[in-house]
Amino acid sequence: MVCLDTDVMIDYIHQEPHAVAFVQDAIARKTRLTTTVMSVCELYKGADQSTLAGRNKVGRLLEFLEILELDMRGCSIFREYYHQLGSKGQLIGEFDILIACIAMANGESLATGNSKHFSKVPGLRLEKF
Repeated sequence: MVCLDTDVMIDYIHQEPHAVAFVQDAIARKTRLTTTVMSVCELYKGADQSTLAGRNKVGRLLEFLEILELDMRGCSIFREYYHQLGSKGQLIGEFDILIACIAMANGESLATGNSKHFSKVPGLRLEKF
């Protein structure tokens, strides 16, 4: 089970070889691919500034991903990590903390091109991308 961060999906949509290879390898291994509702929001934000073809690519990608919602478990994890990171002076963006917490609440690892950023979240399993 691998949760795709927004940057992975953007790279996949743009047919970046490393992203295409990562997704194709996951599919070949029959790995369940997901993303979070926050990443969908980020994709839609960017897609609305894109061409019709770009918006269609986003739609096609989202058709084969399971979308993970924010539930009370994710909210509880968010509360813990938001305050923990803030007290250490290592706060990252709220959407990114939510993405990490949704993945953790669902027992997923996170595939991201921003592992240095997300590695600040204790307990989050990161996929090499």
